[in-house]
Amino acid sequence: MTLYEMMDLQLSRIDLIVGQRDAIVTLFTVYISIITGYLITAFVAGKQLTRVQVLIASGIFLYCTSWLVLAMQNAFVTLDQMAEIWRENEAIINVAKGLPPPEEGRGRLVVYGGRGLAMAGILASLYFMWSVRHSSDD
Repeated sequence: MTLYEMMDLQLSRIDLIVGQRDAIVTLFTVYISIITGYLITAFVAGKQLTRVQVLIASGIFLYCTSWLVLAMQNAFVTLDQMAEIWRENEAIINVAKGLPPPEEGRGRLVVYGGRGLAMAGILASLYFMWSVRHSSDD
């Protein structure tokens, strides 16, 4: 492999990493928008909605946010796998130069910790709707 081909491969990997990062930011933005819309709906109209309307709204909310959480997790896993390949390449170069290998990444904590926080946000939003509908402040 020529130097040009190696540099082109690395630049292609950087493009993929940037694309994954952008996808994660977009998915998170949509997630926050859906959570915000659901919370505003619960606060403004939660008491006036019928049980069927709440079930439909909550079902759509749960489906959309769950799908987004899974999509964000897949994007994070892909990003972590790319970073692992990057670290392996860096380790090979460091060994060839007589340097110590790079530090291990902490990507899995971000992947699964982020999923847990996102799911907690979904559950907190559902609880908020329940508490608005079952409050005794009339």
